[in-house]
This record gives sequence, C-alpha cells and structure tokens, in this order.
Amino acid sequence: MSIKKKTDVFYEKGISDDSIGDVVVSLAGHDAGLVLIVVGKPDESNVLVADGKTRKISSPKKKKVKHISVISRLGYDVRMKILDGTANDSLLRREIASVTAEKLN
Repeated sequence: MSIKKKTDVFYEKGISDDSIGDVVVSLAGHDAGLVLIVVGKPDESNVLVADGKTRKISSPKKKKVKHISVISRLGYDVRMKILDGTANDSLLRREIASVTAEKLN
C-alpha cells in the first residue's frame, strides 16, 4: 500500500483527514506500547502508522483505530510533509524523540 499524496484521487475527491500527523501509542498487538505516527488513513476504522525504525514510512502498519491512543499532534509543516510524500524515516524518528522527551519532562 502506498502513501497517498495530494495529487492522488484520495485528495482530489476532497476527503480531508485530520488524524494524519497524530502521534499515537499502540495499545494492542505485538507492537503494543510503541510510539508511532499516523501517516495515512485507508478507511474510517483503520490508520497507517510508522515509526521510522521498525516500521518504515514506505511500508506502514495498518492498525485499527480502537487499538491506538493519541498522545500528541505534529505541527502543520510536518503534517504537510507527510501528506505530500516528502517525509522520510529520519523525520519520523526525530519527531517521535521530541514528543517523548517533551512528555517525560
């Protein structure tokens, strides 16, 4: 599954998604407890998540919305990079590190 870009049909239909760019914690599955970033939303009950380490942005994990908990939201500029496909794994790792450091302090 590829990440949707602004030029894809998903965005041409005017479907906007506010959950892209959310920093979440996985509540269930083998990745329970991991901090991840929402990089896509294929349908209403699922999201695509990646962390840049174990789950790359090129192959995000499909998770049910009920199996994640939102802990933070990324800034507008980072969300736009995810939406237009210019985000990379190091950006995800850096953003996760800053959010987790912020939550610990």
